[in-house]
Amino acid sequence: MNHESATGRDDARVVRRRIFAMAAMFLFCWCVAGSLGAEELTLEQVARLRDLAKQLGHPQFAEREAAQRELREFGEAARETLQRAAEDPDRERSMRAKVLLGQLLPMTHVIVDANEQLIPHAKVVLLSGDPSDPQRGSPRFCTSQGEFGLKDEEAELSPLLEVSHPDYGVARIQQTLPEWVHGPEGRQERKLFPGRKVYRVPLLSKSSPQHDRCVRGRLLDAEAKPVPGAIVQCRNVRTSGAGLISGSDPLGQAVSDASGEFCFYLPDRYLPGGKQRGLVIPPQSFYELEIDPVRRDCFPLQGSYRNGQLNEIQLPAARERHTFRFELREGQPLTAAQLTNISVTFLGNGDTRAALSSSDLLNGRRLAYGKYVAQYYDNGKRIEFVPLQVNAESDEVLTFKRQAPLTFFGQVVDGATGEPAPRAFVFTWSSTSYNNLAALSEEDWRLLEQVESQAKPEGEVMTMLRRHYGVLSLVRADEQGRFEIVDPDRNAYGVMAVSRDTLPIARRVYSIEVKADRGDVGQLPLFPAAYAEVELKHDTKRGNLSASAEWRFEEGEQPAWLDEMRTLMDKPSHEICYVHWLKLNERAPVYVPAGAHLKLRFRSPYHDEWTPAVSEAVQLPQGQSRTLKPLEFEPSVTVIAKVVGPDGQPIEGVPLRRKHAMDGGWSVAHNTDANGEAKFYIHRKQPGHVAVKDLHQPQLSSRNGDAPARKPLDDPNLQAAFPASEQDLTEPLEIKLNAKQLAMFRE
Repeated sequence: MNHESATGRDDARVVRRRIFAMAAMFLFCWCVAGSLGAEELTLEQVARLRDLAKQLGHPQFAEREAAQRELREFGEAARETLQRAAEDPDRERSMRAKVLLGQLLPMTHVIVDANEQLIPHAKVVLLSGDPSDPQRGSPRFCTSQGEFGLKDEEAELSPLLEVSHPDYGVARIQQTLPEWVHGPEGRQERKLFPGRKVYRVPLLSKSSPQHDRCVRGRLLDAEAKPVPGAIVQCRNVRTSGAGLISGSDPLGQAVSDASGEFCFYLPDRYLPGGKQRGLVIPPQSFYELEIDPVRRDCFPLQGSYRNGQLNEIQLPAARERHTFRFELREGQPLTAAQLTNISVTFLGNGDTRAALSSSDLLNGRRLAYGKYVAQYYDNGKRIEFVPLQVNAESDEVLTFKRQAPLTFFGQVVDGATGEPAPRAFVFTWSSTSYNNLAALSEEDWRLLEQVESQAKPEGEVMTMLRRHYGVLSLVRADEQGRFEIVDPDRNAYGVMAVSRDTLPIARRVYSIEVKADRGDVGQLPLFPAAYAEVELKHDTKRGNLSASAEWRFEEGEQPAWLDEMRTLMDKPSHEICYVHWLKLNERAPVYVPAGAHLKLRFRSPYHDEWTPAVSEAVQLPQGQSRTLKPLEFEPSVTVIAKVVGPDGQPIEGVPLRRKHAMDGGWSVAHNTDANGEAKFYIHRKQPGHVAVKDLHQPQLSSRNGDAPARKPLDDPNLQAAFPASEQDLTEPLEIKLNAKQLAMFRE
C-alpha cells in the first residue's frame, strides 16, 4: 500500500469528520434555539446547555452533580436539551436527564412589565417561603413567553420574588394581579394570560418607547459611592401642572443594581388618567419615591424626582444609634403597644424626608443628623410633640415631649352692625363630616343653648355637633362676644363661630399668629342667615355624584354688609361655612345670606361631565326658610384643546386648564397626550377659555415650610376661547408655544 495515499485518505476522513461534527453542532444549536424560540436563549446559553448536558455523564461525581444543579436552574428553558440527553446511549447521562425532566415544574405563573407586556427570559429568585426548601434562593429562568413554575406549596406562601433582566433592571414583587380589574368600562375579567397567574413588576424594557417616562436614579452614600441592593417604591406621580397619578396595586418595588442605578415606571394600566392625560405618564412628571437603602450605614429617604433624566440621589449617612421615649404626660412614657400609634418623620434637605418604622421606634436605630417631628394618633385625635434636632451631641435616648396646649382668643361680632355678638358659640375642629349646620333642628339648638361656658368633651352637645364636624372643644363667648378656647393637642384645623340664624364663620389655624402658646383669632363676624330647602335629583345608575351649593349674587340692590362679607370670603384665611356635600334625591336646607338677592348654583366638582344646575332667584329675611323647585344636572359637552410647538408639531405633557366665564377659578390641569391633545368637559351654554397657566411643576406647599408661589403665566398665545354651546365642539382649540415657552417647558 502506498503510504502517502493512505495518509491522504486518513486526512480526508478527519476533515469529513470535523465537517460533520461542525454541521451536527450547528444543527444541534439551531434545533435547541429554534425549538425554544429564536429569542429564548443566547448562543452562549445554548452552548452552556450543551456542555452541561454532556457533563451529566462526566466520570467525576462532583461534576455530574454540579451540572445537574445548574441545569435545574434553567428550568423550562432546558427542556428540549434534556429531552435529547434522555435519549443518549450513555446510561448515566440519560438517567440524570430523565430525573431533571421529571422535576420540571408546570408553567403556573408569568412575569410582565409595568404595561403588562411579557418579559422573556427573566431570572426569578424566591427570597421568601419555606426556609427548608432547597430551591429557596436559587434562580429560575422564564421562557420566551415569560412563564415559570411555582410548586403549590410555594405559591400558597405568597413568596417574595426578585425578578431581574439586563434589558429591564431588577424588581421585587410578592402579590399576583387580581383576576378582575376595574377599568373605564367597569369591572372586567383579566383575559390576557388564561390559566396563568400574573406577577407585574414596575419595569420597562430599555427599548420601549415609554422608557424615558420612567424615573431613573443613581443612589450614592454620604461618600458618593454607589448603593446597590436598595429598595425603591413609588405610589404616586405628579404631572407637570401637579396632576395626580395613583398607581394600581400591586405596585412592586425596584432594586438598585451594582452601580446604584434603578428604574421605575408606575403601573397604572387600569387607571389610565382618563380625561386628565393620555395613556402614558407624561414627560416632566415627578415620582414620589420611598428609598430604603437596606444598608445600616445609609438612612432612608423620600422625595420627588423627575422622569426623563438620571437623578443623582445622595442618601444621608446613618450616624449614631438612638432609642426613643415619648411622654404624653411628664415622666409617663408611652408603652410598647402605644408606639404603633406614633409617627416620627425625618425632615431632610428641601422637601426630602423619611418616616421611621414601628420597629425603629421600638428597638432604636442609627439616625441621620437633622430635624425629627413626631405625632401620636388616638381615636381620630392627633397629638403633636416638640420637634427634636439630632446631632453628634444628642443623648442616646431621644425624649419627645408633648407640646404645650394652645389657647385661641378673639371676639365674635355682628357682621351687619359691627357690635359684639353676645353668647355666641365657638368651637375648634379637626375634620368634617356632613358639615351642614343649617340642618340643626330646634331641638339641637335648645340642647346647644344649655351650654353655659364650656361643653363636656363627650357630652350630648359634642355628640350632636360631631355629626357635622370633628369638634374638639366648644365654649360660649361672654356678653362682649369675647372668648378663649384651648386646643390641648394642637390638633385643630380651624376656629369657628356660630349662633342662631347666622352664617357660621371660621378662621383657619395656619393663618393665626401664635406667641407664647396663644393665638389671636381677631374678630369673627356673624352675618344674618336664611334657609333654602333644596333637592338635587339624579339617576344614580348613571354614577354617584358629590354635589355642593354656591351662591351667585344677582345685580341690583343688596344688603349694605354684603360687600364686606364677600371680601372676607375671598381671603384664604377665612371661610363662610355654607358649602357642604348634599345627599342626592333628598331634601336638605342650605344657608343663604338674609336679604341678599341671589341664585344657588349646584355643581359636582369631581364630575365635570355634568353641567351645574342653577336655582330660581332667592331673597329671604333672616331666619326664614323657602322650599325651592327640585333641580337636575344636564350632561356637559366636550372640547379638544391641542398644543403645538413653533414647528407645528404636537407637544406631549403640557398642562392645560379650563375656566368658564362664570367660574371663579381654573380647573385642575389636564396634560396633553402623544397627539398634543387634551379633552375637557365644558358646561352647556357657558363660554370660557382653555389656557396654559404653568409650564413646569408648580411649587407645592413644602413639608419643611411654604415654598414661594410661582406667578401664573398670562401670555395671550397661551390661551384659546371656546363659545357657549349645547353640543360637542368638533374643531380643536389650538395653542402654539413659541421657542422660549417650549424651552421653559422642557427645562
